[in-house]
Amino acid sequence: MPSTQFERFNIQRMTASHPAMRKLKRDGHVASIHGNKHWPSADMLMDFLQQHPLPKRKTVIDAGCGWGLGGIYCAKTFKSKVLAVDADDAVFPYLQSHATLNEVKIKPHHGDFKSVKGKLLDDVHTVIGADICFWDEMVKPLYKLIDRSLAAGAKRIAIADPGRSPFFKLAEKLVKKHDAELLDWTSTKYPELDGFVLYLKK
Repeated sequence: MPSTQFERFNIQRMTASHPAMRKLKRDGHVASIHGNKHWPSADMLMDFLQQHPLPKRKTVIDAGCGWGLGGIYCAKTFKSKVLAVDADDAVFPYLQSHATLNEVKIKPHHGDFKSVKGKLLDDVHTVIGADICFWDEMVKPLYKLIDRSLAAGAKRIAIADPGRSPFFKLAEKLVKKHDAELLDWTSTKYPELDGFVLYLKK
């Protein structure tokens, strides 16, 4: 019988069939915007960040965090101060369970990309995301979030994606305006982790 809990990239994670995850669902925490499991792009992002590490103890926004593995990875690996953002508040109990499991603290923010502005961008060093641009209507607000973050002083952007059409539209805009790179990425350790990383480093 497959294990319902495992470790990868030094991050413990529970599958959707883990008793604790199933209990959260029974208790009414049912995600409505695809935040119902771990997505492979989050592991692809971790693989990328292993080779492009962040400076220690900086503030990171995990945009469209879902269950929060990307932010948890940053908190555990780089001692990052993480603000986890998602439009679906049903994901936060799953995120908190994983943060507790990995002995890190993550600050949640319930809101869409448009809501991340003002003081929330103070001292932000990096914006990360994994599989967060899967509808065309997400391109403009995500682009504007990244634009605001850079204007506020952010130094890095790293967005992983399996290669969806809206993501490529976002990448085209960021490459054109901010000289971002669109990298074809395949993990050498886990070849099934394969896709693209939109990366900007100032």
